[in-house]
Amino acid sequence: MATKKTRLFMSGNSQAVRIPREFQLDGDEVEIRQRGNTLVIRPKKLSWAPLMDSLKKFTADFMAQGRRQPAVQKRKRPSSLLPCSNGSFRIRSVTSGSPVSP
Repeated sequence: MATKKTRLFMSGNSQAVRIPREFQLDGDEVEIRQRGNTLVIRPKKLSWAPLMDSLKKFTADFMAQGRRQPAVQKRKRPSSLLPCSNGSFRIRSVTSGSPVSP
């Protein structure tokens, strides 16, 4: 990660940081957090509100007929998995054929 020296200045009653062009962030708001003597500045997290608002546009009968979901495929368990007494699986070593301890 690149490091670059920059300048602090006053903007009204607030201290501000000049962010070099190669580090500029999208948007017009950021989040700032202090970790010890380090300040972490990152783009503001996107809100879930637009998504939640868009869900309100679906009518009550949306997908009333259900989904056309394909049937679940039945698959054979790979021979490299060994069943354990607790219901989980262990991986059989490919080179030696002996189980690999977790």
